[in-house]
Parts: sequence; structure tokens; C-alpha cells
Amino acid sequence: MENIDLGFDRGLNVITGETGSGKSAIIHALALVLGERANPNVIRHGAEKAVVEALFEIQSIPEIAALLREVGIEIDRDEELSIRREITNSGKNRIFIQNCASSLALVKQVGELLMRFVSQHSNHMLRELATHRETVDLFANLTTETKQFANEWKQLKKLHRELEELREAEGKRVREIEILRQEIEEIETVGLKTGEEEELYQEFSKLSQSEELSQTVQHLTQGLEGDEVSALGLLNALKPHFEKAVSIDPKLKEVSDSYQQQLLELQEIHYELAKYQAKIEFNPFRCQELSDRLASIKKLRKKYGASIEEVLAHLEKASARLSLLENIDSRKEELEKKITLAEKTCDKLAMHLTQKRKVAAKQLETAILRELQSLNMKQSHFEIRISLQPRSESGDDEIEMYLAPNVGEKCVPLRECASGGEMSRIVLALHTLLAEKEKIRLIVFDEVDANIGGETATSVGEKLEQIGQAQQVICITHFPQVAMHAHHHIQIHKVETNGRTLTQVRVLNLEERTQEIQRMVGGKSAYVFARK
Repeated sequence: MENIDLGFDRGLNVITGETGSGKSAIIHALALVLGERANPNVIRHGAEKAVVEALFEIQSIPEIAALLREVGIEIDRDEELSIRREITNSGKNRIFIQNCASSLALVKQVGELLMRFVSQHSNHMLRELATHRETVDLFANLTTETKQFANEWKQLKKLHRELEELREAEGKRVREIEILRQEIEEIETVGLKTGEEEELYQEFSKLSQSEELSQTVQHLTQGLEGDEVSALGLLNALKPHFEKAVSIDPKLKEVSDSYQQQLLELQEIHYELAKYQAKIEFNPFRCQELSDRLASIKKLRKKYGASIEEVLAHLEKASARLSLLENIDSRKEELEKKITLAEKTCDKLAMHLTQKRKVAAKQLETAILRELQSLNMKQSHFEIRISLQPRSESGDDEIEMYLAPNVGEKCVPLRECASGGEMSRIVLALHTLLAEKEKIRLIVFDEVDANIGGETATSVGEKLEQIGQAQQVICITHFPQVAMHAHHHIQIHKVETNGRTLTQVRVLNLEERTQEIQRMVGGKSAYVFARK
């Protein structure tokens, strides 16, 4: 594929073409843009990189906009969602959501909300019991009830864990209480205040150097005007000489005035230094007091945290823990009461879930049998059995689907017995029944009609068309009976140009559809119905 721009319509979109023409490459491109592992081998020979971009309408999926806002990507509800992936020969991958660089994990989260892939190889999901339960819950519209029970169950487990921790701590309680009291007393004795360490250090630094500062200033004042030779003394001694020089030659008046000005400024400097020296505080007792307190703070930080804030946080945590241990009996009693109430609530919700599931299971059995009969499994028998399991986040019920594909056979677990063709038809039947209930609005069927006979293909097409009434469906098929039910028909074919093979995509009109369906039938003249 060199450059393909392809749009999918609402309803059932069918992709057809000869084997090897590149139909699955379209599905692979969709999977890549939604986070599937990439391999440089997908890059076309001679190209430096492969680029896949997809645009999605997400008006009906507000969860996507909410998820993106959490990571700082703003998107309006009516805006199209753009996801672009670039794969290079060097193995480097880049993913963009709304032109913002994104992570593979985020793209996968978005992809799980956007679409589901169903292929002849993906039926393994029905071999997992969790899927059986989720299917019944979705059919019964139990989303709210299952979430409510799960939340209550989690809260109950949390209460049990806390009670167990208290019981385990009872044996160590006396020693832990003693340690906590010592820690609390040690911290509270110092009486820490947030931000005080920096202020103390500044004051200590100033006080610890006050004697040296006083001596330095005194040296300066004595140098300017001391008992012995000083700068001001020497300058004052020159004063009569300046006066005499001016009297002899008045031109020196300006120089003399400058001298007088400098002399006055030096006298002012001497005055300011003397005044500053008088204010210098030298307090060895306060200096020692500050040193001792800084040492106490340092000791606490070494034991309980890197800063005063962390030490105080430890104090708060230790106090809360001490209060809990000192009142452990009352807390145990409180927890036991809460557990009793929570268990009653869980019992009630679990019983409600079980009742709803049993009713829904019977209704789903009937509905699936009806769908399977229309898919040429007329003699099959289908059951959904609900049995008691140890309570979990999903309730008390183990739900499993059973199948007897032929008359006279025993019903056995679906996950153990169904063939590929049978499993494909069951998957299709379930999607038909759940189409309007699912939040996901796009389903991609990749040759889901594999392993079935031609007689059944017509029914498969009808089912896919029915699913397309509620969800957007993209389907790869080799069956004309399926293609004739499409609302939108896309043909994939290969051409040779300048010694290179290219895959091309064409959206078919009514006449072209008829020709393509005739080709799929075998190229013979036949009356073929194609949807307008």
C-alpha cells in the first residue's frame, strides 16, 4: 500500500477481494493505530516509514474525552478524535493523539473504548468463564448493580484487612506504644516550628562572626583616626599647607576645596563605622543557645525526616498510630460492627445479583437458541448454568455456558467442546443480541464467517446487517451471501505499475457491487441482489 485514504460508513461495511489482495492489511492498520505491537516489516519496500492515521467520531463515548482530559489533551465532544502512528525502519514508533505525542498505554486505553476486534482466532474469550458472566450481566443490564456490589465488596475487604492488622499488632502493641511515645516526646520536646531552621542559622552565622566583625571595624576606625598615626591625622596636618599654598597662588583654590571635601567624607565614614561598631552584638551565650538548638533539629532530621516538615509529618503519623493502639479495643469493636453491616449489605446485593442473573440466563438461553437455529445449528442445545462459588468482587455466581451441538449428545462446557465454526456462530449470535447494549460502537469482524458452510453464510450476513443497525460494523468476508447485506461495500485489489505491486481500494457503487458479488459467486451469470 503506497497511499490509501478510506472512509467507513454507518451500518455494515464489507471488505472483499481476492485472497492476498490486502484485506487483512486494512484491519492490521486499524489495530496498529490502536496500539498493536508494531514491526518494521510492515513498512513498504523502499519507504523510510509507514504512517497510519484514523479519525473517529466520539460523540456517543464521553468517557474518551474524560480520559484524555486527565492527561492534558483537550477535545470537544463534537470534535473528531485523531490518532496517528508512525513506524520507522529503525524500529522507532511515535504515536499522536490530536497531534499531541502520546504513550502506547494511553492509545490502548482509548482503543478499548472505541472498538472491538472479532476474528476466527479471537473466540478464545468465550473459553474464559469471566466472559460468560460479563455476557449475562450485559444482557441483563446489570452494570450499575455489579459496580455497586464490587464497591461494597472492596470496602468490606478493606475493613477485614484493617481488623486483621489490628489483631496482628496486638502482640507487639506494648513495645510499639513505648517506641511511639519516645519518638513523640523527643520531637515535641524540641518544639519545632516550620521554617525556623533557616532563620536560626542566619542568626547563628551573624552572632558567631560578631567578634571578628567588631575587630575588623575597629581596625578601620583606628586607621582613620587613632591615638597614633592615622589617615585623618595625616590629612588634617596637611590643612595649613593647603591654606598657605592658596594664599600664594589662588589658582590652587579648586584643588584645596576638593581636598577639604574628601577630608569631610572620610570624617563621615569614620563616624558611620564608629556608630556601626557600637551596635555590634557579641553574645556568646545566645550563640551557644542557637548552636545547641540547631544540633537538636539536625538530630531529629537525621532520625525522622529530611526537613522540619517531614519530622512534623512523622509526629502526626506517630500520634495517630499511638491513638489507634491505645484505643485498639474500641476500634476493633467499631470495625466488627462495620463489618457486620457491610456483610449484610453484600449478602443482599449478591442475592439480588444472583436472582437477576438466573432470570437473565434463562432469557439469554432462549434468545441464543433462536439465533443459533437461524445460523443452521437447528439441533443444538444451549444452556447457561449458575453455580455457587466463593464470594468475589463479581458476586457469588460462577456462570458457564454449555452446548450440545447435536441431538442425543450430552451438554458439555462450551470452553471445552465447541468447534471453530460453532464458536464463530455463537460469538455472532451473542453480538447480535448485545449490539444495542454495548457501549462500544464499532466492531471489526475479520473473516468471522470462516469455518462455516455456504448455507449458513446467508444467515451470517443477516446477523451482521442486524448488528449494523445498532453499531458500526467492518467485516472482511469471502462469502457473496454476506457481502450482499452490506450497507457499504469496499473492494481491495492489486495492480502492477512500473514493476511494483500496489494494493488499491475502491468503494463500489450498485453496478460495481453486482459485478463483485458475481465474481465471488464464481463469475457465472446469475441474478444477484445488492443493496442500494
